[in-house]
This record gives sequence, C-alpha cells and structure tokens, in this order.
Amino acid sequence: MFKNIDIDQSIKSAQTSLLIMILLTTFNVIGILFGTGLYLPYSAILPSAIAFFAIEYQLYILLFLILIILGFYVGVGLVARNKPIWYIGATTLYIIDTIAMFIWLFFFTNFNIVNMLDLIFHGWILYSLTKGSVAAYRKMVQ
Repeated sequence: MFKNIDIDQSIKSAQTSLLIMILLTTFNVIGILFGTGLYLPYSAILPSAIAFFAIEYQLYILLFLILIILGFYVGVGLVARNKPIWYIGATTLYIIDTIAMFIWLFFFTNFNIVNMLDLIFHGWILYSLTKGSVAAYRKMVQ
C-alpha cells in the first residue's frame, strides 16, 4: 500500500494533518466548555468527549486529561520535526481516538451527515499519520 511513497512529502503531510487536527480539536473543546454548540470535523473526538463528560457530570478534573492528550499531540508535533519516527506515537493515540469515536457514535449520538463527514476526515487523518509514520521509519532505516 505504501510501497512508492515520497518520504519527505508524506512526513510533511502528516505534520500538516497533525497541526490542523490539534487546532480544530482545541477549538472544539473550548466550544464544548463554553457551550457554543459548534463542532468542526477533522479533529480528535476523545478530548471533545471528555470535555462533554466533564461539563455534563461536573467532573472538572477531567480537564487535566484533555490537557494531557492535547499536550501529547503538541509534543509529538514538536519532537517529530527533528525525529519524524515520533509520528508513530501520534498514530497510535489517533487509533485509540478512532476506537473511541466509534463507541461515541454508536452509543451516544444519532448518526447523521456531520458524523459521516467526521468519519471521512478521521479516516484521512489516520491515513496521513500512518503514511507519515511509514515514511519516517523508511527514512530512519535508510
């Protein structure tokens, strides 16, 4: 699947996807915390779901978990500039986020067109991060 990939372009694409995902996820969490009702796809669902539960059940200690998750993504983004192999960590956390997304969609929401769009964008980010991780590995072993 990833036999003939442009290593530098794949790493740059993973970096761009990660940056946009971090920004939109932060925007979504802030929107949930302040009750704007606005949600943008192309983001991680886990911090948004944790923010929802923090507000719904008044468990504000969960906000630290959101900071840890977003901090990990930001940290990986910064470290991966010099050591792209770190995209594997972001990919792993995003796979966990994808599992959480399916649980969220099937148990807590009614499936609609926004959810379908979110699934498509989620798949694209996962593809981009996976391709960047494979490219980073190939760059490391060369």
